[in-house]
Amino acid sequence: MNDQVHGFSLLGGVQLGKITSFSEDGIPQVDVAGTTHSARALLQLDEEHLGSEVAVVALAGAENQLLILGLIDPPVRKRTVIDANNEIVLLCGKSSIMLEADGSITIKGKQLLSRAEGQNRVQGANVSLN
Repeated sequence: MNDQVHGFSLLGGVQLGKITSFSEDGIPQVDVAGTTHSARALLQLDEEHLGSEVAVVALAGAENQLLILGLIDPPVRKRTVIDANNEIVLLCGKSSIMLEADGSITIKGKQLLSRAEGQNRVQGANVSLN
């Protein structure tokens, strides 16, 4: 039995590579020991991950393709976007924040604290206090 696929050992053959680019259809390209391979991933990857070190294994039966198992010391994201068609709800115990597609935002909780080092403004067509 051949236990090598494109230089990777199939028996516990976890290797380290680096994401060098993404193909036009978003497939990560990973350099391992000077050779570039297409890769599938167990996690969502995007342009922010370019240059990231990854743990990979060869996919048996897949010509020159790797499986990315995870990131080594993943980069800190500068921005995270959560997108939904109707609403987004964050829940934690008795607290919640709801964002609705019509632009409504509802914040509920036992107590609400708003702090600012600079000006803290409340604006609206009508502002009701108590």
